[in-house]
Amino acid sequence: MKLADLSSTNQMKLGEPRVLCSTPFLASFFTLIYALLLARLMPYHELWFDETEPWLLALYSNSYAELLQNKVYEGHPNLWYSLLFVITRFTQDLKALQVGQFAFAVGFVFVFLRWAPFNWLLKLLFCFGYYGLFEYGLISRLYAMELLTTFLVCAMYPKRFSRWYLYIFVLLLNAHTHLFGLFFSGLMGLLLFAEARGGWKDTPPQSQVGRTKLYLGTAIWALGCLLALWSIARPAEAGQLMLNLRAATRPWQAFFPIPHFFINFWNSYILTPTLLGYAMEALLSGAIILFVLACFRVERRLFLPFLALLMLLSLFFAFKYMGSLRHFGHYFLFTVAFTWLLSYYRDSSGENVRAFQRLQALLLAATVVQFGVGVYAIGMDLKYPFHQAKETAAFLKERVPASNLIALEDDILLSAIVAYYGQPLLYVPELKPSSFFQPGSPEENELTLYQILDWTRALAQKENRRVILVSSQEADLGWYPYPVKLYARFDQPSITAHTFYLYQVDPTPLPKLEFVAGTPQEAVYSTKPE
Repeated sequence: MKLADLSSTNQMKLGEPRVLCSTPFLASFFTLIYALLLARLMPYHELWFDETEPWLLALYSNSYAELLQNKVYEGHPNLWYSLLFVITRFTQDLKALQVGQFAFAVGFVFVFLRWAPFNWLLKLLFCFGYYGLFEYGLISRLYAMELLTTFLVCAMYPKRFSRWYLYIFVLLLNAHTHLFGLFFSGLMGLLLFAEARGGWKDTPPQSQVGRTKLYLGTAIWALGCLLALWSIARPAEAGQLMLNLRAATRPWQAFFPIPHFFINFWNSYILTPTLLGYAMEALLSGAIILFVLACFRVERRLFLPFLALLMLLSLFFAFKYMGSLRHFGHYFLFTVAFTWLLSYYRDSSGENVRAFQRLQALLLAATVVQFGVGVYAIGMDLKYPFHQAKETAAFLKERVPASNLIALEDDILLSAIVAYYGQPLLYVPELKPSSFFQPGSPEENELTLYQILDWTRALAQKENRRVILVSSQEADLGWYPYPVKLYARFDQPSITAHTFYLYQVDPTPLPKLEFVAGTPQEAVYSTKPE
C-alpha cells in the first residue's frame, strides 16, 4: 500500500474525509533535521539498565526459545526482543541497540510529519519536544516502535477496508509492541469489525466486506491479540495488585510534564510530592479528561473506544503499576491519536470541526510546554551523565588488570555495566556469571553489602587473586574489621542518581570465629563454639 494514497482523494465521504497533508518535501526535510539531531545526541546519552536489559536478554540467549523463556518476567510482548535477537546474531556492539532505536524514532517522526492532520507548529513542537526527541527518541526502549505502529494505524485508517489485511497486520504489530499498544489495537480492532458488520448507521458503503473476509480477519486479529497477551503475562501475575491513589494525577503530568529543575529531574513533577500538589494535579487531570471526553462525544464511534482506553489506563495505574512518565505519557499520546482519527470526520458536521479545533488547541498548549521541557532535558543529558554504567565499565576495562576477578554485588542496577563491559561478570550472591537480571530469591533473603564483602573475601581466598567488587551501595569501611579498600567511586551527579563503588578485596586468611552482617546499628555477630 502507498500511504500517499491516503491524502489523494478529492471527493470526501463519511469516514474518508480530507487529510490536511504535509508536502513530502517538508516532511522529509524536517525528518532529516530530526535524524541529524538525534544522531548527534545519541553518543552523549549513557544507557541505563532498562535500556540494556532487553539487549542482554537477546545477546545471551542461545536460541529463540531460550529468549522467550528468559524474558518471561519482562512484562512486554516479544516483538522488540525478537528484533534485538536477530540483531545480536550479527553483532555484539551495543551501538546496534541505539541504531535500532534511531530507525524507529525517525520512522514515527516521518509518519507524523507527513500524515498527521495538525498544524505545522504543533507537529514540529511534538517531534522536537520532550516526547518526540527525548523520552521516545533518545532513550532506547520499545516505545518508538509502538509510536511508529500507532501512527501507521492512524494514517491507514481511511483505507482500513480497502486494505483490510494490511490494516489488521499493522494492528497486530502495534499489539506486539507494548501492553498499551495491545489496548489501542484491541479497541481499534473492535471498532473495525463493528463497522464491517454494519454496527453504525452512518457506516460508508465501502466498509462492507465479504463474510469470509470478515471472519478470517477477525480470527487473525483475535489470535494475534491473544498471543500478545500471553507474551506479556508474567508468572503469578493475577495476585500482584496494589492501590495507587496517585493514578488520579497522571493525565495532567502526561500533558504538561513539568519537572523539578534539578539534575535528576527525570520522572519528577513540579507540583509534587506535597499533598497540596497531588490534589492540584488530580483536579487538573480531571479537568483535562472531562474536556477531552466532551470533545470526542460528537463522534460516538471514537468516543466509546477512547473512553474504554482511558479506563484501561486508569485501572492499570491505580491497581497494577505505579508507572513513570514514559508510561502515563500515553494519556497524551492516545489523545493525539484519536484527535487524528477525529479529523477524518470533520466533513460530517460542524460540531466535529469545532471539537477537532478545541482538541488541537489543547494539544498545541501541551506541546509548547513539552518543547521547553525537552530542551531542558536534552541540555541536562548533554551536561551530566544519564547513568554511571558507561564510565564504570570503561574504568574496569582500562584500569583493572586482567589478572583481577571482577564481581557484582547486584544484578539489576549493575546489568548496564555488563552491557558496556561486553561480557558476563561474576554475580557474588549466586557465584555464577551474570549476563542479565532474572528474579531470584525474595528480598528478605537478599544478602547485605557486608555479607557480600564476606563472601567476596572468601572468593578471593579461594581463587588466590584480587577481586574487584562492583556495588551500587557505599560501605562504611571504617566499621568493617577486615582489609577492604575503596578502589574507585562513581558518584558524581547524574540524571538517574545511581552511584557505583568499586572495592578491592585481596586474598587474606579467613577468621574462623565471626562475620559481620551489617553496620553497628544492624550488625549481626556470630561466634562459632570451639
